Amino acid sequence: MRRREMLIALGVFSWSGWARVHAADWLSLMPAFGQSMPPVTTALAFAPDGRRLAAGGDDHLIRIIDLATRQEVARIDGHQDWVRTVQFSPDGSQLASAGNDGRICLRPASSPWTVRPLQTPMPAIAALVYQPSGDGLVAVGFQPEVLLLEANGSRRQTIGCDCSDLRAVTFAGDGKPLLVAGRSGSLYVIDASSGRVLDQPQLHRRPIRGLAAVPDSSLAISIGEDGRIVAYDVAQNDVYRQWQLEGTKLTCIAAIDALRFVVGGTDDVVRVFDLQHDDPQAELAGHRGTISALAASNELIVSAGFDATLRFWPLRATSPLQEARLPADEEPVVRTSALPADQ
Repeated sequence: MRRREMLIALGVFSWSGWARVHAADWLSLMPAFGQSMPPVTTALAFAPDGRRLAAGGDDHLIRIIDLATRQEVARIDGHQDWVRTVQFSPDGSQLASAGNDGRICLRPASSPWTVRPLQTPMPAIAALVYQPSGDGLVAVGFQPEVLLLEANGSRRQTIGCDCSDLRAVTFAGDGKPLLVAGRSGSLYVIDASSGRVLDQPQLHRRPIRGLAAVPDSSLAISIGEDGRIVAYDVAQNDVYRQWQLEGTKLTCIAAIDALRFVVGGTDDVVRVFDLQHDDPQAELAGHRGTISALAASNELIVSAGFDATLRFWPLRATSPLQEARLPADEEPVVRTSALPADQ
C-alpha cells in the first residue's frame, strides 16, 4: 500500500505526508433558552493558558468550553445580534467580543463574567484584536474606519481607510504594524501611532475574509473569496508565497505556529498548510456546511461550521485520529451542558 493510501486508511494526521482525516471529537452546543436549535458558532478563541475555548454564535451568546472535558462551563450574554469575533487579552485577564450589534463587550475572563457593553459608532463589527502589549484594542467593521480603543474601552483614535467594508484585522507577528483588509482585496499596512498607510498591496481579486500573523516574523497571511491564500512580507513589501484553491471561497484562517496555518471555506473542508510546501499537508473532513470559525494552537485545531458543530483535531505528529464522520442519515447528538438551560 502506498503511503498516501496508508494515511487515509489509518486516519493519521502526519506532517511528513498528505492526509485526509476525520475529527477525533466533536460536539453540538446546547440551544439557548427558548430556542430549539443549537447555535452556529461564528467566532472562536483559545485562552492563553490553553485550557478554555470561547465560542460566540448566532444566538448572541458566548460560551466558555473546558477543553479537557469538552463541556460548556459558562454562558455569557451582552450582545443583541450575531457575535462575529471573540478575543482574550494577551495576559488572559480579559475577554472581548463584538458583532453585528456594533457593540464591543469587555469582561473579566473568569466568573462572574460581568459584562461592560460599549456601543461604537459602527453599525456592525466584523473583527477585533488586542495590541500585542495588551494596552488596547483595534476593531473594524462594515465601514471605512479603523477604531483604536484603550484596554478599558475608551476611544483612542479613529483611522480612515478607503475600503468601505473591512472584515479582518491583526498586527504583524513582530508586533507592528497594524494590518486591516476587506472588500477591496487590498491589504492595508498602517502605522497605528500616526494612522499613516505605509503600504496597500492588491493581494486578492475578491474580498479578503481573514488575516493571520505568522508569530515572530514580518509575514501575514490573507485569505479571500477568490480561493487565494497569500503570505505577504510587510517588511519587504513583497509576496512571500501564494496558493490557489479551486471550487471554494475561503472564509476563515488561524495560525498554528511560525510554520503552519489552517484555513476553512465554503466546501466544508479544513486544510492545513505550511509555508514551505505548495500543497495542503492535511485535509480535515467531517463538516456538512461552510466553515464559520477556526482556532488553533500547536496542540489542537478547533473548527466550527454552519452544520452547528464544533470539531476538535489534535495535532500529534503521527498519532491516529479516531473516525468521527457520521452516516449521512444520522444527526449530531447534542452534548449535555454543565449549565441549566436558562442560563
